[in-house]
Amino acid sequence: MDPSTIVLLYAFIKIARSKSVNFSKKTIVNTTTLITWSEVSMAIFLKSLAINGEFIFSGIIDYFSYFGASVTYILFLIPMVSEMIFFVFYNLSGIKRLIGSLLLLMQVADPAMFNGYLEIPLLIAYSIIMFAVLYLLVSYVYKHRQSLNLNAHKMIKYTIILISISVAGIIEPFIITEPFGLSWLLLAVSMVISMFLYFQIVLGYFD
Repeated sequence: MDPSTIVLLYAFIKIARSKSVNFSKKTIVNTTTLITWSEVSMAIFLKSLAINGEFIFSGIIDYFSYFGASVTYILFLIPMVSEMIFFVFYNLSGIKRLIGSLLLLMQVADPAMFNGYLEIPLLIAYSIIMFAVLYLLVSYVYKHRQSLNLNAHKMIKYTIILISISVAGIIEPFIITEPFGLSWLLLAVSMVISMFLYFQIVLGYFD
């Protein structure tokens, strides 16, 4: 993990643990944007290390492919999931903990994490997890439908949109089979959105 990412994560932890300071929504959006960009940069950097910088860029499609392969790669997922586990169970509660846990589950069985190895078993596992995530979310909404406030409704709406993009992401490889990263581009995009939403939740955007 590069020094800039460590500094940003330290700042993120300090902000997330602060109970006495209320940050404006603009500040939270700017902070989550910066941290998400740092995470994506780390993913690209780790991928370049894994392949020893050997990647030929001959057109814009190659850049999209490299992005898709980087964000879905196992070396990036390990620190990202570790961070999510810490904050989901340490800093969140109620509907925020539920959605944080669902976002975490959606990262765990990333079908592209091994660059094509075990792709089918992971795809099946991811599909099952997606179904479970949707079921848990709908069940929670039905059970607490009388007590959910506006911010909770917003989190739920954004999560459902994210699930829709993720579903499109696991269908994409059957339509676009190569290059590898491009076939998982939508899933990579959904993971970046998931990070952004997760950081917003932890920093109190929906409080």
